[in-house]
Amino acid sequence: MCSSRVLFGVFLAVAMSLAGAISVQAQDGGMDLDIIKDLPPAGDGVPGTAPSADVNPLDRDFATALDAFRERDYGAARDMWSDLTDAGHGLSMHNLAVLMWRGQGGPRERDQALELFRNAGQNDVAQSLHALGVLSLRGAGVPPDPAEAVRYFEAASSLDHAPSTYNLALAHLKGIGGAGDKTLGMELMTAAAEGGLARAQYDLGTLLYNGTYGDVDKDAARVWFERAADNGDAFGYYNLALMQFAGEGGPADAELAVINLTEAAEMGAVPAQVKLAHLMATGEAGVEKDLAGAYVWFTVAGAFGAENALLNAKRIAQRLSEGQLKRAKQAAASFTPKKPPAPEAAADTATDAAPDAPVSSTWSPPNESMDNTPAAPGAGTYSDKDAKAAEDLLKTLQ
Repeated sequence: MCSSRVLFGVFLAVAMSLAGAISVQAQDGGMDLDIIKDLPPAGDGVPGTAPSADVNPLDRDFATALDAFRERDYGAARDMWSDLTDAGHGLSMHNLAVLMWRGQGGPRERDQALELFRNAGQNDVAQSLHALGVLSLRGAGVPPDPAEAVRYFEAASSLDHAPSTYNLALAHLKGIGGAGDKTLGMELMTAAAEGGLARAQYDLGTLLYNGTYGDVDKDAARVWFERAADNGDAFGYYNLALMQFAGEGGPADAELAVINLTEAAEMGAVPAQVKLAHLMATGEAGVEKDLAGAYVWFTVAGAFGAENALLNAKRIAQRLSEGQLKRAKQAAASFTPKKPPAPEAAADTATDAAPDAPVSSTWSPPNESMDNTPAAPGAGTYSDKDAKAAEDLLKTLQ
């Protein structure tokens, strides 16, 4: 996700203890209609350069409409994409369908939007095929039909659309819509991960760590968590850190693990915030003891539902000076999750079962899975036993 993701809303469905959740953290969600199709930069492929002479004039007009969309001038974008749709421009047809579905720049016209998605899909616009698959799965605007959804995902995947390949993988792994070939599911998940989709990279790491559909392969799991982290996945950072702490899938590296754990915490992964707070409170794993910092992270995690985190913050507060506590409270109150690297095409998201994020031909936001990916405990797990030990230790701070 990618996104890309509203981490707190997505991940707090997972039960949390004092010290966080499990090593390979499940991610919740429905499915994402990765919408608003973009084009590569005109000209030499460098943003800001003048378009080359052989650029399709319709593509130039498309880019103008996209600029209007990014500036939230939805009416202008809708009008321009409507004109381009009349001229037979498939990507514009797709984006017009998005705006009509969402009611942006004009009335909400979902029947017409569905017709446009279908027409664009018939012209091999992969995003429209993907959108139709998601809508069929959800039963949004059409009767729910998982088998039809799988067929749409197959069609879009055949056009090398990584989010559809990912959803098709899940359909096989979860037995949705008549799909059920676990071997093919893993092959498709690998293809989506190799296509650069952070969510697929994260989930593939999870499945390999667990050995859910084959042999456990922690070396490969660590590689995929690292790739997911490189793509801005907070829980990729978190799981990579836990494996680095434990020496799973590669050498132990506490220093690098702390760096990755901090990155995950700053990006909003609540279990990472709790574990980082614990390390700061205890001075373990080479982390300098910092009760004020521990207070901040326990407070932040507690504010978003981490069990016992606020109680631990309260206990730590008793050991801080008045000035330290005031500054720590201010730091906690001002916390906002660090955003992962985002493309220029990023825009706002919808709140209903509708197309909810812009995409480009060079980037797609992370797709939400049909179901929770199995979580995997292991040596890198920050377990309930660890949580109890941390709570007992924090009691000594009183």
